[in-house]
Amino acid sequence: MKITTERTRERKYKFYIYCTRFSLARGAIMKNTKKLLATAVILTFALLLGCGGNYPAPPTDSGANIDTIGNGNGEMALLPENDTTTAQTPPFHVPQEFVRGVWVTTAWQLDFPARVGMTADELQASINEMADNMLRWETTDIFFQVRSMGDAFYPSEIFPWAASLSGTQGVAPDGEFDVLRAWIDAAHARGMRLHAWVNPYRLGAPGANPRSANLLTYQFPHLIVEHANALYFCPGNPESLEIVLAGIEELARNYNLDGIHFDDRFYPSANFNDSASFAEFGGDMTLEDWRRENVNSLVRQTQAIAHAHGMIFGVSPFAIWQNSATDPRGSATNGAQSYHLMFADTLRWVENGYVDYIAPQIYWHQGHPLACFDAVFDWWLDVTADTGVMLYIGIAAYRQFEPSRFPYWQIGDTLNWQEYVTRNTDGVDGVIFFRYVSMHEWLG
Repeated sequence: MKITTERTRERKYKFYIYCTRFSLARGAIMKNTKKLLATAVILTFALLLGCGGNYPAPPTDSGANIDTIGNGNGEMALLPENDTTTAQTPPFHVPQEFVRGVWVTTAWQLDFPARVGMTADELQASINEMADNMLRWETTDIFFQVRSMGDAFYPSEIFPWAASLSGTQGVAPDGEFDVLRAWIDAAHARGMRLHAWVNPYRLGAPGANPRSANLLTYQFPHLIVEHANALYFCPGNPESLEIVLAGIEELARNYNLDGIHFDDRFYPSANFNDSASFAEFGGDMTLEDWRRENVNSLVRQTQAIAHAHGMIFGVSPFAIWQNSATDPRGSATNGAQSYHLMFADTLRWVENGYVDYIAPQIYWHQGHPLACFDAVFDWWLDVTADTGVMLYIGIAAYRQFEPSRFPYWQIGDTLNWQEYVTRNTDGVDGVIFFRYVSMHEWLG
């Protein structure tokens, strides 16, 4: 259901009252009444302009330069017609209350751990402190990144220990400390849920010699594709899928998790060199359809594993499926398209119930000329309405605290406003903030 004009006017009118109450109650960004009043007036004026392109063009608004890629290939690919998968029965403990989640990022040690080589006691103390903070922020769900580069924050028979724990990939942390179990225990002890956030295909970040960066490259050299000086499992090789799903099964079997979670990292680019796998396994499908079906299969089977263990499963995709200029079913946007860039058919996942929730990363400000917050937000409301798939909104909290890169986020306290919209719109089931350190900067 779209936000009606009346509701839009109402939420804009209430914004100043809300920000005053929210900022005073929670010690958010705006510290004094004069500054709050000024920014509220500016935002009100900006919102009245809407998304009609009256804003001056802002600087590039994405670290991945994904906002400005354009319309993809301009063609609507055909979907495979042999898919008879039906929606699966959700597990018994689907959240009933409004979800307020936080992503805890381990890639590049952005949130955790604080440094390499921490002792078991130091790791436990850090986990407890972070969990206490998130409880104070009224967090209900923690999305902890357990495997970002093909290495693990838990003892695994498939994946090596994460290098950011001991300093050497494959070497256990002090005392073979089980980081994931400690996070689960800390979350559950405080009444919060813990989701294992997995990057299924990525094996290594860009580096001078990427093939020396992950032990799996020596074990499975025939499955590895180097792209942009980083490494990935080839999604189109059935053996890659088996390994990834075995890792999901291992997590679900060994840990009392509340859910399994993927972000937007599927295929890294349309220029991914998977020609050998396509020649062997592509059959009579087009390359694009074959790639999408590879991702569809991963998503469907991951959900089946999660459900078999009483967990929920969801994905936080890049928020533009397709632009309406490419496909009339798409959103009123003009940015990069996950359907053609990452080969993530997010519309299909929702319509067929392949996910229990979808958490689109709506990381743009109101009035962005390529992807206005309201335009993307409204599209997802329509897509998820009456499907049984829960809608969580992914919000880029970090952009509030990088004014040189994201100046438009400084107008009118965007972060508070976006949370207010999500909490006061029928059809939205939750919000997830990226990421822990930014939330700490926001709420203390």
